[in-house]
Amino acid sequence: MIRSGALVAALILLSASARADIVSERPDAVAVTIYHGMQVDTSKLIREDGYYAGDAIGFITETRTLDLPAGPSTVQFRGVASSMVPESAAIRGLPQGALEQNFDYDFLTPDTLVSRSVGKTVRLVRTDPATGKETQVAATIVAASGGTILDIGGKLEALHCGDPPERLVFDEIPPGLTGTPAFSVHVLLAAAGRYTVKLSYIAADMNWSADYVARVNPDGKTLDLTGWITLVNSTDTSFANAPTEVVAGRLNLTGGDRPSYNEPRGVAAKCWPMDIDMSTHVMSDELRRRLEGRYSGMPGVYSSSPVTAVTNIDAHPLGDYKLYPLPQPTTVAARQTKQVQFLDRRAVKFERVYVAELSPDPGGKIDGTWPAGVEYRIENREETGLGQPLPGGTVSVMESAPGGAPVFAGEMSVGDTPTGSTVYVDTGGALDVTVSPHAVASHATGSGDSKQVRDTLEIGIENGKDVPIKFEFYQDLRSAGTRIVSEDRAHVMDRGTAMWRLNLAAGERVLLRYDVEYRPSAL
Repeated sequence: MIRSGALVAALILLSASARADIVSERPDAVAVTIYHGMQVDTSKLIREDGYYAGDAIGFITETRTLDLPAGPSTVQFRGVASSMVPESAAIRGLPQGALEQNFDYDFLTPDTLVSRSVGKTVRLVRTDPATGKETQVAATIVAASGGTILDIGGKLEALHCGDPPERLVFDEIPPGLTGTPAFSVHVLLAAAGRYTVKLSYIAADMNWSADYVARVNPDGKTLDLTGWITLVNSTDTSFANAPTEVVAGRLNLTGGDRPSYNEPRGVAAKCWPMDIDMSTHVMSDELRRRLEGRYSGMPGVYSSSPVTAVTNIDAHPLGDYKLYPLPQPTTVAARQTKQVQFLDRRAVKFERVYVAELSPDPGGKIDGTWPAGVEYRIENREETGLGQPLPGGTVSVMESAPGGAPVFAGEMSVGDTPTGSTVYVDTGGALDVTVSPHAVASHATGSGDSKQVRDTLEIGIENGKDVPIKFEFYQDLRSAGTRIVSEDRAHVMDRGTAMWRLNLAAGERVLLRYDVEYRPSAL
């Protein structure tokens, strides 16, 4: 009786010629999860091609059905992500697992076609620009590094150097080139059968961001909050009808999860500098027109494919992160951005608060007048109309102008906001709510690092609106040795600062007076 271990050893010794090749052209199903290691502004994410590639990844899970023979075989998974990180691949569903795995990425492109055809004879087709007549001549590709050099009848010529227009025609594709990346594994099975296999791996060059639009209702107390997730797929692979999730939180990434393919080499576009005046190093107009036409493509410009899904996504815990599944499967196409609505809440309660903050000033020269900041505050609780974890992103606020037309009021980036926390959106300054600080007196004791300063400050706060407002004034106390030593009204501590909360009637002006003590050396 042959033991199972002996059977495996015997199968391993079979010759390579007995190895069967099985090709899986495409997955039966694919799921996409996108992580990012840092919060990204959507406009920069789209505009700066590849800039954030090291700070985000996609995690791809493919399901494939394979009919495999007994014994050794090579299974080729075609259509995997072009930015696959092969060392991250995991395969489930094979009884004995994989013996060896390889990422085969040699795309069929003009560059690879020429470089892999060095030494081969091709056809050079030239077109007479006056008559349009084509002529063909046999040419051998001699070199393809920095430009394409051809041997035509024993003479060397560079491709695309001067007129007439010309192109190369290849009668065969060099072995090993493929139109899609492939991941192959060598397996060894004791019995033939049909297997459902899950292939999962990290893919680089994918990212996501979140954006919110807050539309203030005419009552001035509630707003409608809409959230959008932007998916960016900078790879050359499309994921069709894929269940898609994004993960919020600061994922720790090394930046080393990079694909294994070689950078493409430019081989076909360069020739000898026949159209350059070497005395001035200036290109002729004709050559400039050719180059501008040839290189007019703009990498990093993506098509937009918005998908509206008016629903609210429930975030699921994922360790220390939050997982947001999109409401329906979506196609994340190659070189594409896609926006999916993930939040739509109506009549969310909020507060509009006017704020100003002052830091200790060693010189005591703080006189002046400036507009108060406008801060929109939304408590992330069910009773206010929210109550779900919100991924960090940009919040744009729209107010209603007279007549009801929406007007842009400002925007701000906010961090991940868990349930129970507050969303603070500072949209800018209010022209009709002003702050006028004045240093009444300043007294110093000691010298050097032990010098202590006590400033007496008066803060004029004026509400020029025809409605009452809520106002908060902050004095920064975060530097060592800084404290309030006297005041004409009590403060509370808020986020490391002393805060005075005031309710101002329409047209009212109040004066706040206090003494602050600090060490200039600690500022």
